[in-house]
Amino acid sequence: MDSEKEKNRLSEIILGRVGLTGNFLSDPVSTSPEPPVDTPGRERQSRAAEVTSPEEYKRKFLVPAPKSSEWKTVYIDGRLHRRIAMLVRASGCGSISGFIIRLLELHMEEHREDIAGLLGEVYRPWDGEDGTARR
Repeated sequence: MDSEKEKNRLSEIILGRVGLTGNFLSDPVSTSPEPPVDTPGRERQSRAAEVTSPEEYKRKFLVPAPKSSEWKTVYIDGRLHRRIAMLVRASGCGSISGFIIRLLELHMEEHREDIAGLLGEVYRPWDGEDGTARR
């Protein structure tokens, strides 16, 4: 039997067992029972949408985790974790932590004003350097 065909067949079996069949990028992963909230007048072009090539995407999102003196645990859906892991492995660079941290940094930067408004009654605006809200 052709070894390439055998490898492809085994890959399909393995991916099927871990729930990664179908189109990797189009299958949504959502564990939230609530639908996304659309706020009228808040249509904003996402900076992530400006990525125009796979190489640019790799450079922007598939990065190593930054050095940190204090790490915290965050739990994500297993299917989403596997999809991110596949993306990181396919790119040959970066890490799952680096990818998630970079996405969160970009989100916090892009929505800085909205976040400040939500927290404004309890906290003062974000500190510039460490990203924490002042009381």
